Formats: sequence, structure tokens, C-alpha cells
Amino acid sequence: MAISVGPMIGILTLELYDFQRLFLGGMAVLILAVIMAVFIKRTPEGKKMDKEINVKIKFFEKRVLFPGLLVLLVGIAAGGDYVLLFALCT
Repeated sequence: MAISVGPMIGILTLELYDFQRLFLGGMAVLILAVIMAVFIKRTPEGKKMDKEINVKIKFFEKRVLFPGLLVLLVGIAAGGDYVLLFALCT
């Protein structure tokens, strides 16, 4: 649903507002998000606060590479239609 509605909203927004207004709106949302993130308080889970815990950080799972690639390719294929339609209509 986002693939069908998102580009239409984006094109409508580009037709209604200039780039400076869009940039300032995005910057306002970013500043609001940073201010909200400052006030997040995290409490440590568990009672092992004095011991050093080694955690192996994985940036990605090997099992999700193929499904992720498929989703990327479908998104590119579906999104290309809207770029073509926008180019033809303008």
C-alpha cells in the first residue's frame, strides 16, 4: 500500500510547495526527533551491572539477505513506474 500511496503524496507535495519549504519542514521534524531522543531514559536490564558483558554484534543475518534483495528489487521495479508516469505527465 505504501508503494502505491507514497509516490502520489510525494508528487502532490512537490507540486504544492517549493524545495525550501520542504527542506525546512524536514529539518523541523529532525530537530523535534533529536529533542525527543534526548529525553529518553534507559534503565539497564538485569542485575549484572558490575560484570563486563561481551555481546557479539551482528549487522545483518545471512538468512535475510535473499528475501531482502527480493524486496529491494520489487521496490525498485514498482517505484520506477511512478517516475516514468511523472516524467510523461510533466
